[in-house]
Amino acid sequence: MTKQELHPDLANCELARHPESLAVVTTTFYPDWYSGDLNSPDHTDKIRGDLALQLLTQSQELGHSTLVVDGGDEGSDFRSALNELDVQVLTQKERGMDPARQEAFQAAAELDQVKIIAWSEPEKISFLTPTCLWQATQAMLKEGCDLVVPARDEESFSTYPAAQVAYETRANTRFNHLLRISDLLPPNDPDLDAWFGPRIFRKEFLPYFMGRYQFEASSGAAADFHSHVNTGASNSATFFPIIRALHEGKKVGSVTIPYRHPGIQTDNEVDNPAMDDKRHIQYMSIVTASLHYIQSLRDSSNPPRQTRMTQLDNSR
Repeated sequence: MTKQELHPDLANCELARHPESLAVVTTTFYPDWYSGDLNSPDHTDKIRGDLALQLLTQSQELGHSTLVVDGGDEGSDFRSALNELDVQVLTQKERGMDPARQEAFQAAAELDQVKIIAWSEPEKISFLTPTCLWQATQAMLKEGCDLVVPARDEESFSTYPAAQVAYETRANTRFNHLLRISDLLPPNDPDLDAWFGPRIFRKEFLPYFMGRYQFEASSGAAADFHSHVNTGASNSATFFPIIRALHEGKKVGSVTIPYRHPGIQTDNEVDNPAMDDKRHIQYMSIVTASLHYIQSLRDSSNPPRQTRMTQLDNSR
């Protein structure tokens, strides 16, 4: 897509003039990826790895500062493919989804030219088009938002597997309900599409995304439910920043964009029981951890009640 094909508001926006000021960051781990054509529609690592390479290429072609933290072996085929791109590739230092993301955020923030950081799962290639990415970022540049949570339009959901739509709709509803009953999200504000994934934030907002937390599971009747909580898998680097920002009165924006899910990924995930189980556990973990995190923020202002969520010293 050329500058002339863009809507005038986007063609003349700050990102069009200084694309390097936005850092696109993501994380990858595809140990079974292989080069060449796809041999089977069941080869998930191949499908997702190809999409990730496409997303990074799109970012580079748009002129954005582009950084990826890869959790695979440095001598792997996928790492070789990454190294062929004109992007910054870092080896993941600490295991876990959130640690990898935080390593990417930190590295991006250290780049002098970067003012805004945009994070996305590596397969969301539609998000890395000017129409989606720049449109979402305008809320930050024009409306003064500290954090933007992009939202999908109605047609977007029609490009996903039906089971995923049902899961993410339910999860978003529960998460937003939790925010509202905790007086964090005003009644008239739109719901946040938190389960979509991408986050866009100002470089100065980095500390909100770098928290480390420890969750103390209970015993007795709630033990099995609490056993699913994993504060290092999607909470600290994606969901907790939203909660903390709202708690501290920061401006969190919701911008609807015309995202379309890759058809090849949708086909790969249809009727996939393993993926459905993964989503169910993720839902239980994030919603439960968010509930305790909200209480921990309140406890920090109104001691001495104690919660099961403790912030760790994240100085490294």
